[in-house]
Amino acid sequence: MRKNDLAEIKKMDQKILSDRIKKSKEDYNSMVLEKSASKQGFSSGKSSDKLTDLKGLLKKRREVAQMMTVLRQKELLEKLEGVK
Repeated sequence: MRKNDLAEIKKMDQKILSDRIKKSKEDYNSMVLEKSASKQGFSSGKSSDKLTDLKGLLKKRREVAQMMTVLRQKELLEKLEGVK
């Protein structure tokens, strides 16, 4: 994720951000499932490509973590503003 993408994510509404997190989690989970399926011998030609893409898995996990952090910060800020 680039700095521009992170700045764009910080400007997003909470609902849109949570939808984007769900989509990214699904993408990440499908990559992990394909990786584990190929380990068990249920591989197709496509999953072997994703098995070798460990760097892509790590980037996707980091991207999801950053988006979740921004969402949590927004929730805490909203809660703090509501206390005043």
